[in-house]
Amino acid sequence: MSNSMRARSLATVAVVALWLLLPTAHASAASKLAVSDSDNNHSIALKLNTQVSISLNSVFWLDATTTNLKLIKDKAQKTIAPGPTAPPGCQHPGTGCGSSTWVFKATKRGKASFTVSRLSCGEALRCSPENSSFLVRFTVK
Repeated sequence: MSNSMRARSLATVAVVALWLLLPTAHASAASKLAVSDSDNNHSIALKLNTQVSISLNSVFWLDATTTNLKLIKDKAQKTIAPGPTAPPGCQHPGTGCGSSTWVFKATKRGKASFTVSRLSCGEALRCSPENSSFLVRFTVK
């Protein structure tokens, strides 16, 4: 076999191997979705079996409800301890500084949603209507 034929054969094998690997890498990268406060009242399209992580600022979120999403990990809270070294706005107790996170999997095609509410936006501070709830809708394809 000549050197040019060997080079062409190796190039063909490399292209085929790359072609086989790329869809797998792309699919696994697309199988996770992060949702945050900025997604409130948005509609998001996602693929079937996508893992959805919803992380919201504040530890005061209560009573999350979902439709057509399978719960993988219930609310996990990460609280920021108050004190002089805490970020601005978090130095005093009762501010609710931290985050609340839920993890779901989109296991059914069609419409899905996540809703959660809170009464308090800080110690003895009632939330305004626009800050008292979070809703995100999904279209699972």
